[in-house]
Amino acid sequence: MYLSNRIATVFSAQGALATAAADGMERAGATVHRADRAAADVLDEAAIEHFLRRVHAKTGRIDVVFNGVGPRAAAAGTGTTSTALDYSAFTMGMNLIIGGQLLTARTAARLWMEWGQTGTIVLLTSSLSRLKMPNATVISTASAAVEGLARTLAAEYGRHGIRVACVNGTAFPETETIRETAALQARAAGIPAETMLEGMQQGYSLGRGPTLTEFGDLVALLASDSGAILNSHIIDADRGALNVL
Repeated sequence: MYLSNRIATVFSAQGALATAAADGMERAGATVHRADRAAADVLDEAAIEHFLRRVHAKTGRIDVVFNGVGPRAAAAGTGTTSTALDYSAFTMGMNLIIGGQLLTARTAARLWMEWGQTGTIVLLTSSLSRLKMPNATVISTASAAVEGLARTLAAEYGRHGIRVACVNGTAFPETETIRETAALQARAAGIPAETMLEGMQQGYSLGRGPTLTEFGDLVALLASDSGAILNSHIIDADRGALNVL
């Protein structure tokens, strides 16, 4: 139980990856406080601060902050060419993904500095940060930007003892997001959705893709003292996907 006596906060806790992260940290012994959109809108910095202060008032500390926010695939224009993509869908995705990660991270860092405490921020990105996939303008662009954000925040917060790591998830077929993504991309390509989904599940050096349980366990490891050597690093949660450079 390597996260025993640790306090973690998870934003967008109704999402599959956020739920997996929370469950993984709980399995490792942490007490996890989960915030859905009603509890703390990740684009509302005052709401984020209120939630974190409320948790801190109850526990006296916060050790980990994880934000699993993300738009639905259709809302992010997945399956739509960049030439046909509504610009408002692009800006919405950038705002939610990049803005949400920045606001939760910087609010947590600012409060830790105020309290004279330290902690770990785990950002979330996706393999589309490096994949060359058409019709994925929003998620691909935002994912690459989150990785840049992780590096600059780690460099800035490190001198205060605050770590920043970033977990890069691949396609998890268990999630509604990936099933929806497969359907949208298949429609754009003119092939059956099952064929697209099967293709997403191939090409792993360990023979299969990762599970949500394995993803949660990885987040827990990054949040633990065993992950203390990692700061600014982007960790692939993909069981050795062969098609990511």
